[in-house]
Amino acid sequence: MDGTKREFEKTYENEVGRDAYKARYDFETIRQIIAEAHFVNVAFVDLDGNPQCIPMVAAIVETPAGLEVYLHGYHRARLVRLVPPETRVCITATLMDGIVLALSAFNSSINHRSAVLHGQVGEWSEGEAGEKERWEASRAIVEGVMPGRWDGCRAPSPAEMTTTGFVKVKIHSASAKIRSGEPGEERRDEKDEELRSRVWAGVIPVRAAYGTPEPSRFNRVPLPDYIQTSIVRGGALSN
Repeated sequence: MDGTKREFEKTYENEVGRDAYKARYDFETIRQIIAEAHFVNVAFVDLDGNPQCIPMVAAIVETPAGLEVYLHGYHRARLVRLVPPETRVCITATLMDGIVLALSAFNSSINHRSAVLHGQVGEWSEGEAGEKERWEASRAIVEGVMPGRWDGCRAPSPAEMTTTGFVKVKIHSASAKIRSGEPGEERRDEKDEELRSRVWAGVIPVRAAYGTPEPSRFNRVPLPDYIQTSIVRGGALSN
């Protein structure tokens, strides 16, 4: 990654071939997609040579060495238990922004933002340094899902940390692809008045939004400001 441009170099591994004008290689675009998705798909080949693809909660952070993704799961989950350091993995996330309905089936599409990241499983430091890294990973994941939540709830106990698996992936290449806007039509369809008079064409926006918070039966406090702030930023759904 170029530290000045904050972009990944285009390589055979990460370069977008089709519709290359939709590609993005900058850190910020890729980071935002992973951060907004929360859940990512992690693909790898296990020790038995079988291909696997597992959904996991993720957080993406920038370190002096580049980008890292922290993955979270049960300590006996396959990725945590069977994949040794240096194993290559591929992480993907896709956000759907709209259904694009063209005059023809062929030109209909989906507005989306997607990211594909390539990296290797990293090793945790030994002793107290490793424990500190895992705590930082835990905090990054909790804060990534709901900013302010780490200080707004009970922190994990040592016993809970031992039953939680964390995987650190060092990203060495990545790219994003973004499709936005209205349908792209064939010239012949644009000129076909009969077709345009009977077929609806346009975009149906698709948006994920926070709904109205529903307190649990154990709740005894009003809605915290940090949750309200996240709801406002995310666009709360009305009742």
